[in-house]
Amino acid sequence: MKSKLLTISLLLFACSNIFAKSISFSFENDVLDKLAKPHSDDDYSNGVRLEYLMDNQFGLAIGQSMYTPSDLTIKDNQPGTRQYAGYLYLEGNYRRVPTEFGAIQLGFIGKNSLAEQTQKTIHKWIGSRDPKGWDNQIDGHGVEVQVYYKKMLHLLNLGNFYYLCPALTLSGGSINMMATPGIFNYFCFNYVPSYENGLPVTETRNANMKTKNWIPSVYLFAGAECDCVAYNYFLDAKESTVDKKYFVGEFSTGVGLQIKNFITRFSYILKTKEYEEQEHSANFGVISVGFIF
Repeated sequence: MKSKLLTISLLLFACSNIFAKSISFSFENDVLDKLAKPHSDDDYSNGVRLEYLMDNQFGLAIGQSMYTPSDLTIKDNQPGTRQYAGYLYLEGNYRRVPTEFGAIQLGFIGKNSLAEQTQKTIHKWIGSRDPKGWDNQIDGHGVEVQVYYKKMLHLLNLGNFYYLCPALTLSGGSINMMATPGIFNYFCFNYVPSYENGLPVTETRNANMKTKNWIPSVYLFAGAECDCVAYNYFLDAKESTVDKKYFVGEFSTGVGLQIKNFITRFSYILKTKEYEEQEHSANFGVISVGFIF
């Protein structure tokens, strides 16, 4: 499996040098949550995503997400908390307009997600605790299939400096079934809000056009969404011992900057409890960098 993942990554990188319009990398982690709870590593733990956008419409991405219980030192199963789980996926996506996004993912949950190896390696690098309970991780369905559709509207535009943007995300497949309405405020300079997939949350990005000269594109944003959850495999699987919540709030704020070919963005996410037994809300940061050819 490791050799297959390496082969896919190398092929994507090779293709990017020939066809890619832009390359972006996103990293999500609950490190900010650990500042308040230094001994915690619970719920949503980490996510990475590497994406190649080939012609401002078609894109390919590979990503991985992982979830863990609160205490990584316990080898046995921990009832009443989130199970260990990993998700590794390959995605094809399409943007009909900058504010409309559709995607299909094929992926793996369980040992083939390589989440155990990823977390243990990273924790070894940073000198953190070795996670003991990955033998209890949630098994998948074989090959997972998930479809996303997202749409954003520019409801209000004041002089191209302020945008009020309602948004809707629909997702369905073997991972989850949910609808997510939301609304976002953007304060912009030389930037027009757009909408795309991201890992578990909304991401925003320039329409992948180089800025002229060295005039930067800058924006600040703040928004709120509500996940209306009919099904979430990570909480509904037979291995799960928690009671899923059907409505989950997400509050986000962040800043983005583009200068010439280079894009960078930071977001901070607060997510309300996803299941009844959850002790804390989930807080995590998202750092993204990209390059436009």
